[in-house]
Amino acid sequence: MRRMMPVVSLMVVALSVPSLVAQSPFSPESSEIHSTNDMSSNGAIAAVMSPVAGQPYEASKVTHSVWKLADGTTIRHDAETKIARDGEGRVREDLETTSASSIGGKQTNATRESVTVADPVDHSLTTWTGTVKMAFRMQMPNLSGLAKKSAFGGVMGGIAPPPAPRSVKLGATLETAPPPGHAATDKDEVHTEDLGQQSIAGVLATGKRTTTVIATGKIGNDQPITIVHEEWYSPDLKVVVKSEDSDPRSGERTMELEGLTRGDPDPSLFHAPEGYKVQDMAQMMKSLGNLGNTTSEKP
Repeated sequence: MRRMMPVVSLMVVALSVPSLVAQSPFSPESSEIHSTNDMSSNGAIAAVMSPVAGQPYEASKVTHSVWKLADGTTIRHDAETKIARDGEGRVREDLETTSASSIGGKQTNATRESVTVADPVDHSLTTWTGTVKMAFRMQMPNLSGLAKKSAFGGVMGGIAPPPAPRSVKLGATLETAPPPGHAATDKDEVHTEDLGQQSIAGVLATGKRTTTVIATGKIGNDQPITIVHEEWYSPDLKVVVKSEDSDPRSGERTMELEGLTRGDPDPSLFHAPEGYKVQDMAQMMKSLGNLGNTTSEKP
């Protein structure tokens, strides 16, 4: 697992690059950021760590998220994007990310669409948006077989379930001390429940529900926090066809594949659109480093 962490971190950076290019950074006066995205556990990270060959498919990935604010306001976000896998294990996942923030007293809202293609054949990760005609490609080491297996024997990419809506207070310090009168504990209660089988999106899926209880005082909470993750996994297709997440800190989120068809998708889905310049991430970072060295050497 330690060997995987630096690589996963690099992949997260690569997935973030198009958004950084497409938007200005938040200023120090930013007060609150709320963001959602429709990333799934079937996506790029899982594809490069444990590719699935010989089981191509294409589907719409439908996500719904609900997040309740302290004043009772409810924020809802719905998205429908594409996800596809070819016969050699390449995966394309379209993402829609929304964010809201207050910058210097001015409210800013943004919705960004991006595409990520993981290619386990040449061990690369490519991502782009529709904002600029540029794609970013990162060469990856061969990570096949390093992924953490789920209880179903399916590939989960060694990562947790997709993130639910979240709110971040810029400049704030996370309070981890237990409330007065409560002792902190390092142990969470984790319970799993088999949900049987059912047909979802035309494939037979096996269900499992995992309930995690964060003990009182562990993260400064004055009472236990209960988090529930439910997923329905197809052993035949080796993909999660439906998932539900509930966390009082970040809201509720559901993901389900709809209109699933089996067979090789259009090969063009796994390449940047015509007219896009493909930028090598390693070369780009090297150039930025050289620019920094040149600047520091000036008298």
